Amino acid sequence: MATAITRAHAALRSHALTYPDTKEDFPWGETAIKINGKVFLFMYLAKDALNLSVKLPVSGKVALALPFATPTGYGLGKSGWVTARFAARNPACSVVARTARCQTVARPCWRHVLRMAD
Repeated sequence: MATAITRAHAALRSHALTYPDTKEDFPWGETAIKINGKVFLFMYLAKDALNLSVKLPVSGKVALALPFATPTGYGLGKSGWVTARFAARNPACSVVARTARCQTVARPCWRHVLRMAD
């Protein structure tokens, strides 16, 4: 049975792969979506949570004010990468599913998430 978490993961993955020259890789057991060889989205699906990491050089500080966002580990946070963790019980998870309808997956979708969180 699909949960809100698995539906959000599937919707984001499906939408991200619609862009030209997009490729999916699986480093470290995570999904990495790349355009022309450059990662723009990391996704990790756990049993009851979805983690997303995106580079937000402009809006990263705003995103980090949200309770589900933290700087991405391994030093990536210093370069503007932000990780959001959505648990199945978190109402923000339904917002993640809606982000797949954005024009682009990375920055504009985060703006959509930020608007929905207000």
